[in-house]
Amino acid sequence: MASCKNWIRQARRDAETWGQEEPPLGEEQELYQVVLFNGDQEIFRTRVAEPRYKMTDAHSLATRAQVAQISQLYGAGVARSLDLP
Repeated sequence: MASCKNWIRQARRDAETWGQEEPPLGEEQELYQVVLFNGDQEIFRTRVAEPRYKMTDAHSLATRAQVAQISQLYGAGVARSLDLP
């Protein structure tokens, strides 16, 4: 069964102003690395340009997802993990 996983983008810099609907990207492009795991074994890796990823039936073995924002200047940021049902 397909499902869509979404996350909230965090600003790396210039995000001190409260009340903004969307923090400034601070990058030329928005890019994320998504890695899927079955236990400790990586089973899939891709990059996406939006803060969402559509999981398909082919990803049904995934037990955990990891997402990191990619910076042109700094590379991948700290990844965040989500255990999948």
